[in-house]
Amino acid sequence: MPQLERFFELSLDLFCIAREDGYFERINSAFELTLGHSADELLSKPFMHWVHPSDQAGTAAAMEQLLAGHPVTSFENRYRHAEGHWIWLSWKAVVSPDDHLIYAVARDITEQRRLRSLLEAKHTRLETERMAMAKALSAQRQRAEVTLASIGDAVVATDAGTFEIGPRVDYLNPAAEQLLGWRHERARGKPTERVLRLRTEDDEPLDDLVERCLTENQLVSTPVGARLVRWRGEEVDIQGTAAPILGLEGEVLGAVLVLRDATEERKLTLRMEYQATHDPLTGLVNRREFQRRLERALAESREEMKEEGPGVVDQSPEGHVLCYLDLDHFKIVNDTAGHAAGDEMLRQVTEVLRRQTRVADTLARLGGDEFCLLLERCPLSKAKEIAKNLVEKVRNLELRWQGQIFRISVSVGLLPFDGTARDTGLLLVRGDEACYKAKSLGRDRVFIYGSGEGRPGGGG
Repeated sequence: MPQLERFFELSLDLFCIAREDGYFERINSAFELTLGHSADELLSKPFMHWVHPSDQAGTAAAMEQLLAGHPVTSFENRYRHAEGHWIWLSWKAVVSPDDHLIYAVARDITEQRRLRSLLEAKHTRLETERMAMAKALSAQRQRAEVTLASIGDAVVATDAGTFEIGPRVDYLNPAAEQLLGWRHERARGKPTERVLRLRTEDDEPLDDLVERCLTENQLVSTPVGARLVRWRGEEVDIQGTAAPILGLEGEVLGAVLVLRDATEERKLTLRMEYQATHDPLTGLVNRREFQRRLERALAESREEMKEEGPGVVDQSPEGHVLCYLDLDHFKIVNDTAGHAAGDEMLRQVTEVLRRQTRVADTLARLGGDEFCLLLERCPLSKAKEIAKNLVEKVRNLELRWQGQIFRISVSVGLLPFDGTARDTGLLLVRGDEACYKAKSLGRDRVFIYGSGEGRPGGGG
């Protein structure tokens, strides 16, 4: 898509596509500018060649997790700049199920790492005289405020609070004013929990990050998916860390919180997660995601059986049913009118199937003209009714394409199961076998695995 290509090339973040053999397939301009190496140099060697020796083991472990099927992998490492120094990068990466390429985005966090180290380090002992120390601290504060006012991240400084009164805001830099929606003068002296209203990804209140930092006396970070509720109620995705500010004797003087707007990064991450789990043509979940949900349903049934004992599959409302669907005569559409007509037929079939399924059900396209439907906690009688409706609705579907009318049908294999099932691979195989039996009996019908039922239109 042209928009994504333009975003790829013009983004200030580092984007790359890598192969499983350890080489970059493609990088954007920001990658070259940040590291000082040309694209030819970076593409000619394995990407591990550029990683700091101390970070190679961690990077390799992250790659193993990524290739093992984790939806998104996050990690940090250092890359060698062309001038010899090292650049800290924070990565997020996914593996595409379609082409098995690694898609990754990185951000230069060298300055943040430097600032974090400074915040974590203890202050050196200053002059013993109180007035000299006060003047030095005042001068240091002025320099820090000038520095913090010029950086792009939002910085919030607080006091240490007391037992009766929690920490209060002491300073906001301009970036923090813009992000939080508070003026420095208005926010100063107010409790941090009032100015910094944070919520989790599940829309639950998030513990005061500053108070946690002061209580634990260590660096703390926001969880993945954290959101900030601004002064007027708008919400933005954020990433942030809070660190204690220590005095000469190691006493806690306050805290500093560094935040940045992660809305666009969050959107990109969600888009990458969606692309990794959904079929691009129909928008349905793909085979990998369907099998993951099937495994979850099977695991939940096994846990319930441990607590309550196994039930009878075709009578228990706690059982599940797998529906394996294969379109009949679909090849005629492709061969007669071309793949564009076939794609349109698949999209229309998808809409028909969606309208017949329940909200809690999972409908997936396994590939080609094969679909799967997971009916969770569904009696077999209800599953038969749903399958019968699917067969009828697809039979009545017409595709009008360039003056021609195409009709197809669907064969459905039903497989009831509970926690006694061995594994999901066997469930899919048996569902496919039931579907094949429906086809062998004349197509346009439902067949229940292990039974003689396979009458047209869904059958008894």
